[in-house]
Amino acid sequence: MQTDTTIPTTPAPRRGASRCGSARGCLALAGVVLLAAAAAAAAPLEVKPFERDTVLQRGGVAVATVVVARDDAALLPAAVQVAEAIGAEAPLVDHRQALDLAMDIRPELRERSLVLIGNALDNAVTMHLYNLGWAKEDMAYPGAGGWIVRTVVDPWGTGCNVVIVAGSDAAGTLEASRQFAQAVSAQDDRRVLPWGWRFQSGSKADGTPLYAARAFSKTAWDEFHASLVYTDQPIAFFPGTVLSLATKAGQEYLATGDGDAITRFLAAVDAVRRLGDAIEPMRHLEFQLKDLVNAWEIMEADPRLSAEDRAATARFLFFVGCLFEGKYWNNNAPIQIETLCATTNHISNGNLGYLRLGLYLGRRCRMAPADAARAATWVANADLLFNAQDASYRSGCDANGYQWWTNEHMVRYALWRPDYDLFWNGNMRLLADILFATADNMGNAAKFGDTGSGLTGFSNYAHYLMTYSTRVYGDGRHHWISQFLNRRSGHLRLDEPPREPVDLYGVQRVPLSRAIYLHQAGRKRLPEWRAVPWGSAFDKIAFRADARPESPYLLLDGLGGMGHGQDDCNAIVRVSARGQVWLMDAAYDLKTMYDHNGIFVARDGRADQPAALARLTDCADLPSFGATRTESPANGLSWARHILWDKAGFFVVVDRLTCRVAGDYQANAIWRLPIEGRLEGGRLEARQAGER
Repeated sequence: MQTDTTIPTTPAPRRGASRCGSARGCLALAGVVLLAAAAAAAAPLEVKPFERDTVLQRGGVAVATVVVARDDAALLPAAVQVAEAIGAEAPLVDHRQALDLAMDIRPELRERSLVLIGNALDNAVTMHLYNLGWAKEDMAYPGAGGWIVRTVVDPWGTGCNVVIVAGSDAAGTLEASRQFAQAVSAQDDRRVLPWGWRFQSGSKADGTPLYAARAFSKTAWDEFHASLVYTDQPIAFFPGTVLSLATKAGQEYLATGDGDAITRFLAAVDAVRRLGDAIEPMRHLEFQLKDLVNAWEIMEADPRLSAEDRAATARFLFFVGCLFEGKYWNNNAPIQIETLCATTNHISNGNLGYLRLGLYLGRRCRMAPADAARAATWVANADLLFNAQDASYRSGCDANGYQWWTNEHMVRYALWRPDYDLFWNGNMRLLADILFATADNMGNAAKFGDTGSGLTGFSNYAHYLMTYSTRVYGDGRHHWISQFLNRRSGHLRLDEPPREPVDLYGVQRVPLSRAIYLHQAGRKRLPEWRAVPWGSAFDKIAFRADARPESPYLLLDGLGGMGHGQDDCNAIVRVSARGQVWLMDAAYDLKTMYDHNGIFVARDGRADQPAALARLTDCADLPSFGATRTESPANGLSWARHILWDKAGFFVVVDRLTCRVAGDYQANAIWRLPIEGRLEGGRLEARQAGER
């Protein structure tokens, strides 16, 4: 057995803009690609053949490399057993040396079969496949006592396979290595690992398996097939609903290798394919495309799929991409960069889908030059959009839900390409800090924008951000915040000890993204943005002395409008204290200041000039006292909001209105409570859970 300890000296080229030299270069490249696509003649798309069996040794020479954490004594016995089964002194490479400085797989290793020892927490290459959705092995899967030997067929498009030999613990990984050794067979002058599902699930407390194929009754099958029949439901939503069944089948296959999951996937795709061009008005395709492509990538190599199944599905995916590229902003990405600094969830969703689709087609299919150029343009345009977004830590969605969904897409892009600029430039760290600012002291989301009014926690998207921020930065504050948000990952272990984020206590001003400000005030020259200097603007301001539920918390909004945003500039988003929420945002579709904790102003019977940006004019943060003074226009008035905070337990809010434009004004102070209150004269009183 020999070892390879070569350390890469130069990083792989960065994705997107730097490959072209500049954004302008990328625009030119995209234009050339489109011209080439228009000039080329079309030909049927064909899928490339697979070599499902993994060649380990050929002619007495090892053509497989074993990748393991060489400093993990618990995993080395499994690596040795695998290397001995391969024979011919199979090289053993440390998992960290298998990646280049850009965190991508080294090019020379893409030309060899790889055998990965350990799950995503044990092995950086397994983690790379895990991030791409091609592996599932972690601390929860296959579970304690379980093991798996998984073949990932040709993940790089080089004809070479990757085999994952893993359990959720060292004992499971050792058993997986024994199963690997037993499965290796001699074929002529080769040693190969034949394709196959080799898997044993861990067990629940009652002895039943944690992961098992879902047993469908006849009734369940009948209901499934009925859901694939288009009747009288809106055509815009039907295809997306059906394709969601296909993506779910792909995830079930990833866990169990269930053949019935393949059947359900093909049936769902066929139901939409038969609609043809009628699916054009379909809504929410952008929510499905990335996961649909991933589901197909997971199961495509299964020999239960015929070559005809593969070709038909690949052609359908390409058809969908061509049909919707304009609707989901991919084919005009260069224009979007000029007109939209930060992406919204629809754009980020759709372009992750086009990224996955373009890479899949380039890796697995033979295409006419025009079609290949088109698919390459989808990838290039997705790179343009996400590279532009990397410059801003906030997305274009000002809603405490969609915002984190879009930011999750930014992280997925970083992990998939890989392109870690979002992490290296510090914006991911800011995102995690901002997430904490918008959580009340019960760990719930302080909801603003199109988010809804329920008293609930953050979405899984926010927890995904906290997990990867902790892992990449090693920041114990973000581990602590993840626990504070009442979520602990059962899949990815966070080794960094949690550390209370005391630096985020007090009056925490969330700065407005300079990239967004320069875009809105500079390129678009919006007068309501240009009226406020960037240094005086703010995104949010959070007030909290600590994170105990009984302690007071207040969140003030500095923005109005934007994607999924509402007219809540200078309004209070939430107040919590004594373990209860006392003030809150109204609802998803109630957008005017009348529906927020602010001053609603009508001039001459009209309220059609909502503020876009508030100005922070004064701020104090002392050991026992905090205060802010913020200003925003209010339909012809200037509205100054003073918040005075006695850190021992209460807030005082004083609003001052100054007339700037002559007119007949009506002004209402709005306070939105989650419960019934009692108004007596100028006093509003509310009680809940014995507190007042």
